[in-house]
Amino acid sequence: MKNKPSCIFDFSTGFLPIGVFERLICLVVGHSVICRKKQIQIDYNSELMEPKLYLNFGSIEFEPGLILNILRRDSDIHDLQQIVLVVEDISRSAEGFVVVQAMLQKLNNDVMGTGLVWDILFESPGDKEEQVLR
Repeated sequence: MKNKPSCIFDFSTGFLPIGVFERLICLVVGHSVICRKKQIQIDYNSELMEPKLYLNFGSIEFEPGLILNILRRDSDIHDLQQIVLVVEDISRSAEGFVVVQAMLQKLNNDVMGTGLVWDILFESPGDKEEQVLR
């Protein structure tokens, strides 16, 4: 993951409530299951990668060929509260960003009453500086 560009959803200016990361993972896995069912109807022998889920990390094949690696990074020492997205296929990074951004906005509207605030930062493996999109 370190040699690929990443998108960071930084909640440090506010806070990342307990459960938001987990709900995001559930939305991504839910969509993956729908795609899996559609893919089996098209080609019975094709399979999507099984999701790999851990306490603060998930690797999910969102759609065929679109593998999203989503990590929760937090630290009480640095007031760090981030969700990091790395897309396996660099050529589909923008597609992965749009999907995760839309799901976070949906969570914000449906669950948080638009109370979540975040900055978006982009990192490239060779860059020492992050590019910020607000």
